[in-house]
Amino acid sequence: IQGDILELPAGPLAFSFGLERRSESGYDQPDALINAGDTPGNARSATKGSYSLDEAYLELAVPVLGGVPGARLVDLDGAARYSGFSNFGDTAHSKLSLRWKPIDDLLIRANWSEGFRAPSIADLFQGLSDSFPTLNDPCNNVLFGGLSAAGQAQCVADGVPTGGYAQVNSQIRITTGGNPNLQPESSVTKTVGFVYSPSYLEGFNVALDWWRIELEDTIAGFTGQGIADQCYREGNANACSLITRASGGRILDLLSAGINFGSTDVEGYDLTVTYAMPENTFGRFSVVWDTTYLAEYINNDDGDNLAGEYFDRNNNWRIRSNVAVNWTKGEGLVAWAPIQW
Repeated sequence: IQGDILELPAGPLAFSFGLERRSESGYDQPDALINAGDTPGNARSATKGSYSLDEAYLELAVPVLGGVPGARLVDLDGAARYSGFSNFGDTAHSKLSLRWKPIDDLLIRANWSEGFRAPSIADLFQGLSDSFPTLNDPCNNVLFGGLSAAGQAQCVADGVPTGGYAQVNSQIRITTGGNPNLQPESSVTKTVGFVYSPSYLEGFNVALDWWRIELEDTIAGFTGQGIADQCYREGNANACSLITRASGGRILDLLSAGINFGSTDVEGYDLTVTYAMPENTFGRFSVVWDTTYLAEYINNDDGDNLAGEYFDRNNNWRIRSNVAVNWTKGEGLVAWAPIQW
């Protein structure tokens, strides 16, 4: 349901309201031989699960001021959503946005919003399967001496001989699967920026926005090497509980399932400059220059700012930029991005 509630001096107070009921389900049924591990390939058990949710949302568009000196436009947009999950419980999230035009050529905008992501069927109910990744056991006799005293003590407590053991096989079995106890991920996003469209240069716009996103309870899963390193190098007791060893010290199996482990904070700036040339008999040409500057990228696992780490697996470049040229004629469009870095 949507419409106008009443007429305010700056315009109509508008609303939107909705209800929704949704069910999610999924399954993957391997045959009996694969399920039992009686094939040359890896074993994999069945995936099957479902959940349902009821939701309600309300959004209000509130015109505050308009057409007065210093406030050509001021409006607020507020929204709230309630979600009731059959397996997670209840949650509510909201958003508030502001737009302000002190003059016709300048728009200032700000936004605060909460985000939410429920685990997928696979995250929750994926059946167990095995794999054999390459792993250098920190407790082997080559790496044992490089561990801290606490790490060495943990190795010995787990049945590894003092000084380590000779690791003959680097392909270690790891069992992966879903975790029905997972909780949803959540986030808070904040943005502040402006759009400048000078009346003396038609077709030109420049927009600059600051943004910050804070993620909590992100769903993460460790690799086999990650589990071993977390246990013996980082002292993570939860990771140690995922390792099973034989009497001689070698690793028999590792268990990897998603957990609400992570948190990530990212901050940066977006700059967009556009210029649309006047239309003529050849059509209309426009240039768009998009740039993002990453100021901060912090994960909870080490607390280090990874922004500017150009050559690791995260590839968190400080600056990303694209320049594109568009040509339109009639209903046709040709786009070309000659510069990207």
